[in-house]
Amino acid sequence: MYFSKDECYKDTYLSLCLGLLGEDEVRHLLNYYKDIEHYECCSGIAKAFKDYRDKDYEFDRSRNTEQD
Repeated sequence: MYFSKDECYKDTYLSLCLGLLGEDEVRHLLNYYKDIEHYECCSGIAKAFKDYRDKDYEFDRSRNTEQD
């Protein structure tokens, strides 16, 4: 089965936002797609995780400034 970079990105990002995936699961997912040499999907997963972490960082930072 083949998934595009965009499909992998959207699926991973949504799963992270909904709490269906954690950091360990993303690592396992990346390893799976690396093992089957589906590097385009790996790229989408990695970007989704980075964007998700950046979003959480921005959210936490904005909450901290509101409390000050």
